[in-house]
Amino acid sequence: MPSLPILNPTEIELEGVLYSGMEGTVVKGRFNQAPVAVKRFAIRNSHSVARFDKEAQVLELETLRNVVRPVGIVRTAPHYWLVLPYFARGDLGRVSREDSNISLPLALCLCLDAAVALASVHESGLVFRDFKSANVLVDDSYHAYLTDFGSVQNLAKGIEKEENDMGPTGGFHKRRFECRSSH
Repeated sequence: MPSLPILNPTEIELEGVLYSGMEGTVVKGRFNQAPVAVKRFAIRNSHSVARFDKEAQVLELETLRNVVRPVGIVRTAPHYWLVLPYFARGDLGRVSREDSNISLPLALCLCLDAAVALASVHESGLVFRDFKSANVLVDDSYHAYLTDFGSVQNLAKGIEKEENDMGPTGGFHKRRFECRSSH
């Protein structure tokens, strides 16, 4: 079980949906007067709970660099939430489209931050299977952080096909990903 701070759902004021998908929703909220993003998992069965626990455990790894670290978790049925810092600038795609302050050197720094995050995940023996601009958040100081570890896989255990009661998650690349070691 994760050692992240356990929060009570009544401690978090929910404001509005930022993103909605098959695995749950991300809602803007407030915790201790600070803005947060609450990733609320859609719990359908024990596999959904295991997916929540896996993502929370991965985010505790101290070796991971440039990743969005949870403020805490809510694990009180039926609430399974990751409470994350809120990134007002949004994701890398939005910043690259809408922010006029992005110069070439700054864009390269953001790419480097994302590469450092991805490298640290892989150095930890994990495969991040959902790398895209929407999963790279940018803070107020223009540093990039990797988020959404729901599809991460442990190489030591082999790459597993992820299925749930609604079918495989993600796109073709996630369902068909195979890893062959050259060792």
